[in-house]
Amino acid sequence: MNKTQIAAFYSRLASSNPAPTTELNYATPFQLLVAVILSAQATDVGVNKATARLFPAAPGPDEILALGEAGLTEYIKTIGLYRTKAKNVIATCRMLLEQHGGEVPDDRAALEALPGVGRKTANVVLNTAFGHPTIAVDTHIFRLGNRTGIAPGKTVIEVENKLLRVTPAEYKKDAHHWLILHGRYVCGLAAGIRPQPELAAEAVHKALAKADLTQAGAVLLFLTRDFLRQPQPALLAAARAAGCMEIFGCTAYGLMTESGWLLDQAGAAALVIEMPRVGKNSAGHHLSFTGHSTLPYDWQALPPRVGLLDNEAAVWTHGRQISEGSAEILLPGFTSRLALSTGLRLLSEPLVVDACQSYDVRSLGGLPAVDSLRRCLPAERRQTLPLHHIVAIRQPGEPGIAILATHSDGSLTLAEPFQPGDMLRWAIRLPLAAEQEMSETLNVAVDGKNHPDFAVMFSCIGRGPLFYGNDDRDLLAFRERLPNTPLIGAYGSGQIAPANGRNRLFQNSVMTLLFENADV
Repeated sequence: MNKTQIAAFYSRLASSNPAPTTELNYATPFQLLVAVILSAQATDVGVNKATARLFPAAPGPDEILALGEAGLTEYIKTIGLYRTKAKNVIATCRMLLEQHGGEVPDDRAALEALPGVGRKTANVVLNTAFGHPTIAVDTHIFRLGNRTGIAPGKTVIEVENKLLRVTPAEYKKDAHHWLILHGRYVCGLAAGIRPQPELAAEAVHKALAKADLTQAGAVLLFLTRDFLRQPQPALLAAARAAGCMEIFGCTAYGLMTESGWLLDQAGAAALVIEMPRVGKNSAGHHLSFTGHSTLPYDWQALPPRVGLLDNEAAVWTHGRQISEGSAEILLPGFTSRLALSTGLRLLSEPLVVDACQSYDVRSLGGLPAVDSLRRCLPAERRQTLPLHHIVAIRQPGEPGIAILATHSDGSLTLAEPFQPGDMLRWAIRLPLAAEQEMSETLNVAVDGKNHPDFAVMFSCIGRGPLFYGNDDRDLLAFRERLPNTPLIGAYGSGQIAPANGRNRLFQNSVMTLLFENADV
């Protein structure tokens, strides 16, 4: 973007939203600071639910410090990483009282010295609480700066400095809010305060209107877990709205369509399909949904399946809930191809397991297992191992194997057994690497092939907005690569897909099925 284009860009944002502000609820600079600390890898909606209980009971640092970590945890345990956040908030309260008279400092260095406060959090507080013309850059703004060309850069600080340099002075104070809100209010999901059957009917009616249909041949319906106890009324409402009983799907932690995503609120998402003539052959994957805690044994063999596992989920087919907890469908007349994104970046070449005992790997590549892992990590990550982001894999494209524990003798306990002579690689989950891999995966699935008629995406509750930070970069990558393509999806605890000749259970991955030859 040149200077004139940048000014026009901000002018349009200002016209559409003259008084932008944070979506976090707060009454004082201290409450804003706490809310921003809690918002890391959590949604603003989820943080607001927690602070709606916390702040009336403990509005200031004295009161929160009096709660202690255990007491604070009771208020914020619905938020991701709540134990670490409770520890940081308590330590921050203590430092504010001891060093700043209980007040939030209006100074970057002092803010960044507080536990749990980095540059982005400091920028938000300085801008929102004290009116400084700072621009906090998260993964959303980093990506927006590169995608729009307003401030391209390879690092967050590079994008931040460019934004400060190119943003006109009159727009700097509100630039952060405009950029963070840009593109986040396009959502066609049916949502409400309560899990009412009317939400399912509303979702179907919206889909029918977009498809210019008055009746559907089949409906893929996802409901949030708010419907878990009594999904049947919603299924009947969807069937009445669609004019058919071919309703299939499941409950899930969250939902998505091509328009946006939904978490922390009751909702329904529907894809309506005008089925092709009976008798057409199918050449696609079996859409599969299960509420079991593990992949059903008889699903491990081919034919290829793609779907969602969500522990204790309700599942349905032909408009009725399935008591066995598993359901599948093969859409007649459709072909499908899979784009599988594990979100992993390899850290090592294949390493030979030298010594192990079942799940405990003692040494590999001539080193104790822990030392082998540390050696593969960047220097800044070696001191405290980010085990929740690191996995072992046997082959690229296969599910990651979680690290369950480290031991004083340098061994590691993995989630799958190994034998001496086996090969493994270390891999790590990083937001920018996962986003890049998602884009590359879609490119491979789409380039040189027919444009899909619609798509179904299965993601992980640990991979979507909670992983990327208040937006789903995988969904954005889909919309950029396949604009105007109907999409429905859901977030669960596990994703099902074929790998190396059999169906496997993945975590923290995204499975995107691209369907052709259908009227949607």
